[in-house]
Amino acid sequence: MIKISERPNRKLQVHNTPNNLDKPLSTDLPEPLPNYSGFSMLVCGASGSGKTTLLYSIMSKPKKNGMRQSYKKLFNKVYIISPTIGKDSIKNDPFKKIPENRKNSITPPHNLFPTTRSWGIIL
Repeated sequence: MIKISERPNRKLQVHNTPNNLDKPLSTDLPEPLPNYSGFSMLVCGASGSGKTTLLYSIMSKPKKNGMRQSYKKLFNKVYIISPTIGKDSIKNDPFKKIPENRKNSITPPHNLFPTTRSWGIIL
């Protein structure tokens, strides 16, 4: 297991910048889901490891006993970049219900991330 720790750096001082972006999304969003606007999330893993299942769950699971279980109905727009989502990767794929005029299929150019092999990213 990887252990990550923080160490103070007295030579570099970083101060928070006031902004209007980091507003709470909901009063009842459970941890560990980010509860502020303007965040990005990367879900990565081996084939069959549950990436699509996780994504579907945190985007659409209804409340349970009055407690929010997902981001359902919290966003106006969601951008999902995936080569398989909406293409029969799961049974009864809810992403197929998204109107075609709200979908974009992009294939990034191979030179978009020129050092992907050193990063271990698979496009």
